[in-house]
Amino acid sequence: MSVCIRATEMVTRASRPWVVEEQPTWGALSSKGPFRILGSTTLVAPTPLVRQCRFKVFDDRQRASWREGNRSRVVEIGSLPVCRDFQISSDVRISNGDVLKYSNVAARRRRHQQQEALKLNCMRRIVTATSILMGALASFAAMTCPAEEAPGAASQSPFGPDGSVHLPAATVPLSAYMSQEAKQAFIRARTAPPGPQVVWSSLSEDQQRALVDDRYRKEMERARELYPVNITERRVANVRTDFVVPAQGLPPRNRHRVLINLHGGSFGFASGGLARMLEAIPVAGYGKFTVVSVDYRLLPKSKFPDAVEDVAAVYRELLKTYQPQNIGIYGCSTGAALTAVSISWFQKLRLPRPGAVGLFCEGAIRDDQIEGDSYYIGMALNTGRVPAVGETFPPGPYMSGTDDHDPLVAPMSSLDVLAKFPPALLISGTRDIGLSGVLYTHSRLVKAGAEADLHVWEGMWHGFFSDADLPESKEAYEVITRFFDKHLGSR
Repeated sequence: MSVCIRATEMVTRASRPWVVEEQPTWGALSSKGPFRILGSTTLVAPTPLVRQCRFKVFDDRQRASWREGNRSRVVEIGSLPVCRDFQISSDVRISNGDVLKYSNVAARRRRHQQQEALKLNCMRRIVTATSILMGALASFAAMTCPAEEAPGAASQSPFGPDGSVHLPAATVPLSAYMSQEAKQAFIRARTAPPGPQVVWSSLSEDQQRALVDDRYRKEMERARELYPVNITERRVANVRTDFVVPAQGLPPRNRHRVLINLHGGSFGFASGGLARMLEAIPVAGYGKFTVVSVDYRLLPKSKFPDAVEDVAAVYRELLKTYQPQNIGIYGCSTGAALTAVSISWFQKLRLPRPGAVGLFCEGAIRDDQIEGDSYYIGMALNTGRVPAVGETFPPGPYMSGTDDHDPLVAPMSSLDVLAKFPPALLISGTRDIGLSGVLYTHSRLVKAGAEADLHVWEGMWHGFFSDADLPESKEAYEVITRFFDKHLGSR
C-alpha cells in the first residue's frame, strides 16, 4: 500500500510513538522503537516542533526521510540500513509487517555536519575579525600618514560633502510583501501605453473634470459595485456637496455620525465629478458611514484660502445637526493637507474641534511642499526618474504667496497648533512620494502630545486604496473604519 508521511502545523513534543491511523493526522515521535506496521492503513509520522513542513515519501521501500528545520532525519524501513539522505520524491510502499526504526547513521551524520558547521563558522569569524582589524589599521594609517591622493579617487566614494548619496544605476524589484493583485496593478499602470498628451492649461474646468472622470470611471464603478451606496447632491452653506450613504442603510451607531471627505487633486482637477467619489464610496460603503464629499473651490478661479473657507462653512453648518465629537474629517493627498489646514483654521475661528481626522498619503504640510527621502525614492520607484539635487516639487499656483512657516498654511510648523489636534490617523505606502511628509507629521504630532496612529503599507504607492480590488485597500478601509468607530462619539 502507499504510505503518506507529512506534517502541517506546529506541535509540542509528546512521548507517544508513531501513530498508525486511517487518515493522516498528528502523531508524535518517540526515541524508542522499532515499530511494526500492522494492516493496510496510513502511517503518519510528524516530527515535533515543525511548522509548515510537508513530509513526502520515497519510491524505495527501504528508505525514508523528513525535514526538521534545516536538518534531516533518516529512518529505516525493513532491515536494510540507511546510509545517506535522499531528496523527497514520490510514494513509498510499506507492506504489512514491515518494521520502522531510527537509523544511527543519521545521528552520526548530523553530529558530523554540526561539527563541520562549527569549524566553518569559526573560520568565518577569524576572517571577519582579521578584515575588521586590517580595515581599522588602514583607516588609522590614513588619518596619521595620509598618502598622496590619486586623481579621481574622491569620486569613488558614493557620499558627497553635503551627505548626498550618489547611486549607480540599479534595478529595484517589486516588494516581496506586496499582494499579487497589487503587483499586477502596479505593472499594468506602469506598462500601459501612454495616453494622448494634454495641456491642462488649455482645457476648461469642465473639460478637465470630464477627462479625469473618464480616466477613473472604471475604478469608480468597481468601487460602487463592491460597496453599493446612494449619492445625493446637496448645497450646504452654499457649497456644493455630495452625501454618500450605504445602500443598505446606516447602522444605529452611525446614524448620528458623519464624515467629511476632502478629495485630492492639487486644487486643480478631479473635482465635481466621478473621480472624487473614489475616496468617499469605499469608506461610506465599507464602514457604513454617511460621507459628505465637499466640492471646494479650485483653480483657476480660486486661490488659498478659498478651499479651507468652504470646508469651514460646511463644517459650521453640519454642527447644527451633529455634535462635534461625532464629526470626522479625512482626505488623501491634497485632501490630507487641506484636512490638517482645516483643523488649524477651526482653531482660528474658535470652532469646536471634530472627533477625529484622517491624513492619507500626505502630511500637515503646505500642499506643494513635497520633500524628504520619499520624494526621491518615490519618484524613482514610480516613474523611473530620480529628481536632481536641488530639484524641488513643482510649486502649485493655488498656494503661491503663502508661507510654509504659517500654521494656517502648514500646521506641521507649530507644535502649539498640533497639540490641539483631535486623534489623527496617518496612512501611506513605502512607494508613496508623500511618505516622508506623513512620517514627519506623525513624529510632530507625537511630540506635541496629540494622539496619532500611523499605518504604512509595504510596496504601496500614492493613493493606492483608490483601487478597491486590492487586498491592501481592503485592509486600509478596515483600519479607517475602526479608527473612526473608536474615536467618534455617539448620541
